[in-house]
Parts: sequence; structure tokens; C-alpha cells
Amino acid sequence: MLTVNKKITDKIRGSANKVVSNAKYVSISDKAIDDFVNNDLKNYIKTYNYDNVENILSVNYHYIDFENPLRSIWYFFVLDTINFCFWNLNARDKWTLIKGDNEEIVSGYLALALVLKQEAISNPLFDKPSYWAKLFKGELLRMLYPLYGNVKYLKGELMLLEERVTNLRELGENILGKPLVKLYQKLFISKQEIKNINEIRTYFREDDESNKILNLFDKSLDVNKFLDNIIYNFKSYNDKADYVLKDGEVIQVYFYKRAQLLAHDLYLLYKFYEKNSKDLLNKFPYLKLLNFKNINDLTVFADYKLPQLLEYKKVINYTDDLRNEINQGVIISKEKEIEIRAATIVACEKIAKKLNIYEALLDNILWNVAKATQFNLPYHKSISIYY
Repeated sequence: MLTVNKKITDKIRGSANKVVSNAKYVSISDKAIDDFVNNDLKNYIKTYNYDNVENILSVNYHYIDFENPLRSIWYFFVLDTINFCFWNLNARDKWTLIKGDNEEIVSGYLALALVLKQEAISNPLFDKPSYWAKLFKGELLRMLYPLYGNVKYLKGELMLLEERVTNLRELGENILGKPLVKLYQKLFISKQEIKNINEIRTYFREDDESNKILNLFDKSLDVNKFLDNIIYNFKSYNDKADYVLKDGEVIQVYFYKRAQLLAHDLYLLYKFYEKNSKDLLNKFPYLKLLNFKNINDLTVFADYKLPQLLEYKKVINYTDDLRNEINQGVIISKEKEIEIRAATIVACEKIAKKLNIYEALLDNILWNVAKATQFNLPYHKSISIYY
């Protein structure tokens, strides 16, 4: 019998629906979905769409290279590889930067986008996997806490710095195709003598190595195959968890938030070039690899901000105990976190269908709405490299 592997995005939706059907702490209101769609969201569709891609992917915050677009592809890989956990324990200040002469205050994701944009502009090795493969913590600190340039450090700190360095090293090593661990094993474990210095240099070749990142794309332009490649090659993107159903069965729940976000960011990059510099599509044919044919397969990217907005609009509802924990800033249990993220995916699929838009695009709309909203309840707390 022929076995057909389910698409990753189908596995995400299927497991999320199972969680919602068995959830103890989170529920979804269909009536609130109707109210939210009719009273709030329809006005935003005209602003945030692929025809107005500049409202989502902005040159004010993101690095978009018109001379060498490959560097922009690298930029989004680097950005989404460390795009997680911008809050702080013990009421410490949030990591915050100042942008430009007008001293705009920027934090969170946009701050990360800005410091990496500044690095992409100034660092000629930015698109070299060998640079990231041998990244030291001090180098990342230099990027994240800039003292000079258009973007400067103001206050606060980022958690999980070691994990961010590890993720970036993995990105460089696995794209390079020769993880440093193999070299280290040869030198220090098997204690083989290396007589020719070129044997070490092959681990850090920088000629044409930037193109290796294109090996992660599939010529079929199937976004699910791209997700497969990302999740297979990089452990830091393997965003899944175990969940116990009411009957005791343990299932795997799939989110793959950053992998899906990366796919959508690259698609937005393609749409940006298509609208603003169409000649580049012919000059650099590899850009067509970003034009995924089934971008509508993606779900929303379940994180902190979307459920905070959905709870505010009563689309998803928490039990009193969970609500109290979130209000007190308690780091919630894995079970509750899974239920919140799963409910976000299921509720947003319903919203997207009512609006007749792609779920990934809905994510951008909701994220921008959330940024402009004052909430009564803070977002849920979870220490994670996945969002």
C-alpha cells in the first residue's frame, strides 16, 4: 500500500484542532469571531495586502538589497533564526534601541530587524555561512547592543543569548555543509594529525559559499517542501510538542512558527522586488525560488502577540486560573501554552476564511493591530526559542 506523507501545514492544522477539541483551559467563540471580523478587521485588509507589501516589509526596518538580493535572503534567514523571546524576567527593562536622528524608540522584533539591517550593511561577511558557523557570543553582543551608527542601544537586555548564538552557528554550519563539530572530533577526539593547513581552511571557504543557501529551496516552489528542508536541516526550527488528550493518548502538536514565518518573509521579499524592481527578477533568476506557489497553505505564526489580541476581542477565552496566572506574569505550563497556541491557529483559520484572505497575511494584519492596541491582560509568559 502506498503511503502518502501529509503536508506539514496539514499536520499543523490537524494537531491544533485535536488540541482545541480536548482543551481544558482555552476555548474559542464563533460569535466573537463574527464580531471581530465585521467590526474591526475588514478595514485593515486594504492597508495590509500583497499589493501594498511596503506596509508589511518596510525598508525603514528591514534590509532589502537592490544590488545583491542574495544578501537580503541571508538577512531574513538570520533574522528569523533568532526571532524569539523579547520579554524579560523579574520586571527587568525590555531590550530597547534608539533609531535615527528623530530618536524613535524601538523594541522587540523591529529592534532585531534594525540591528541586523545595520549589520548587513556594514559587515561584508554577513552572507557567508562560515562567518555564522564560527560566531562568538561577543560578536552577537556587538550587533545587539550597538553604540554607534543609525541604531543605538538604549536600555534592557535580551534573554537566551547562548541559544541565539547556537542557532546562528547551526545556520552557518549546516548551510556550509561541514559542521565544525566534525573538525573538532577529528582534532580533539580521534586526535588525527592534520598536516596540511588547507584541510582546516576547507571548513571556512568563502568563495561563492553565499549561494549555498539556495540549496534549501525546492524548484517546485512548494512551500511545504521548503518547510521540510528547513525543519530537517535546523533543529532550532523544530517547533513541536507532546500533548495528552482527554482519553490519555499522547499526540505530537506541530507549530513550526519561525519556519513558516521565514517562508512568508521570503515570499514578501519576492513581492517587494516584483513591485519595486521587477528587472531584478530576470537579472537574478534565483529570486523566483521565493515565489511559493501555495503560500496559502501556511497557517498563522502562533506566538505571544496574536493570542493576546484574540483574548482581548473574546475570540479565545481562558479559564479564570489561566487568566490569573497570565495576569500575574507566571510562566505557564507547557500544556496551557500548547492550548493557547493551538487555539490561535484554529481561530485564525476561521477568521481568514470569513475574510477570504491567506492565513499568513492575516497574521501580519493581526500583529499590526495588536501593536496599536492597549491591552488589559499581558501576553502569556513562556521561555522558548520557538517564538
